[in-house]
Amino acid sequence: MTQYSEHNAVQAMDDDMISLSEIAAILFRGRRWVIGITLASLVLALCYLFAVKPVYQASALIKIEHSQSSLILNLRDTEHVEDLSISSSIAIEQMRSPGFIHSFIAAKQSQSDTPAPNVAQDVQGRLQVAEKGRGTGILEITLSGSNPQENIKLLNTLIDYYFEQRNQTLVSSIEKSLALLKIRLFTTQQEIAQAQEQDVPVKSARLNELKLAQNAVQNNIDILENAKAIALNDRHVLSDPVSSDDPVSPKYTLVIVLAVMLGGMLGIVVVFVREMMRKVLCTSEEAENKTGLTVFAEVASAEELKTTPGCREGFKVLRTNLLYQLENAANNRAMVCSPSPVIEQDHVIIQLASELAEAGKKVLLLDADLRQGRMFKHFDTAGEHGLAEKMINNDHSAITVSENLDLISGNSYPDNPSEQLMSTRFQKLLDWGSSHYDVVLISVPPILNVTDGAVVGSLCATDLMIIQAGQTSVKDIEAANRRLQQAGVVIDGAIFVKEQD
Repeated sequence: MTQYSEHNAVQAMDDDMISLSEIAAILFRGRRWVIGITLASLVLALCYLFAVKPVYQASALIKIEHSQSSLILNLRDTEHVEDLSISSSIAIEQMRSPGFIHSFIAAKQSQSDTPAPNVAQDVQGRLQVAEKGRGTGILEITLSGSNPQENIKLLNTLIDYYFEQRNQTLVSSIEKSLALLKIRLFTTQQEIAQAQEQDVPVKSARLNELKLAQNAVQNNIDILENAKAIALNDRHVLSDPVSSDDPVSPKYTLVIVLAVMLGGMLGIVVVFVREMMRKVLCTSEEAENKTGLTVFAEVASAEELKTTPGCREGFKVLRTNLLYQLENAANNRAMVCSPSPVIEQDHVIIQLASELAEAGKKVLLLDADLRQGRMFKHFDTAGEHGLAEKMINNDHSAITVSENLDLISGNSYPDNPSEQLMSTRFQKLLDWGSSHYDVVLISVPPILNVTDGAVVGSLCATDLMIIQAGQTSVKDIEAANRRLQQAGVVIDGAIFVKEQD
């Protein structure tokens, strides 16, 4: 028998090292996770887009003069006129202030009731004011909301209200100045009347002085009256409110692209986390690298073989490798085992026996599972005597199930199965099989469950272990190998059962 050496295990690829081909293999195996999580992320994104109302944005441009009226600036020599110059930053803070928004909402509601605080907060949260370029005095006012027409209407109303409040402040200042100038004009007119009644030498000079003063005051009054008329309609709107055609939120294309990207990345992360956490083998290369066993062949599962009959090539490769192994072996007996229960064990050994029989080899298929062997069900031989009865009766015969293929099944379960397999009667039965058949294939219970495999394996020159993708772990294989080595049994190779795509 080929000796299993620790050197093979040492040569196994380090678990911490991973190549690009392994990364590609991991992603390929986990493609369903990546695709599923990506689709789930996309569905969630679409649900979000359908559930969330689109938000549109209306914007307008207004001009803020550094002095509220150039006409007033011309009257700086008049002590009655206030300087009402305003900066862009002050205008921005004023329009964004809760007091201004609150008063605007109250005015919009016809000043009937005090608006609820959340209404003013809502408008304040939707309103943005910023200067277009440093020192330009041009403000861009934007208002967002789900109704484009309502946004435009509300923004127009807000701009009108701002200019109305600003102009009202200017008009109030002008009216105060006008009141003072009119009082001064009245006083000057009284002084002129009194000077005309007096008969003094300086009368003419005094009258001229008073009349000049009266004309100056009247001129200032006329200028302020014109300024008041202009201030009432002062509204510097450079661009009327317009709404965006496309919603500013949510960004449909961006949300979908991000959902696909995030879903794909999350799927990849999940695949690699599962790969790190999983303990089972998924490929034959991985099985060889992590266990040191030589994989004789990759074979199809029973389900795949039913749906795709053409995938028998793996069993033909297994047949060839097994026959080559038996040529130099001490006997023609081959044990097929598994570390732990796998659903494909009977399928693998039966299909292998069939391939050998088709190749012209006379094959004895022996089910040595005296605990719960069910191979007889595949051939409908439940009424025939099983292995236990044949050993008791020294019956060296088998049931012919097909050309070149005979069967001894384990359809009876004695109380002492291990002792039965260790008996000389079982040895004699195997010797009879070796002399009458080209190949004797023996199926045994899982190695880690009972010791039967170690007993049978010591009587066979070739011992094969089934590794089922997605089910058999490295830990189980190592534990089974240790148990077999304690009985002097060494696994010569592995049969890897692929997962169905």
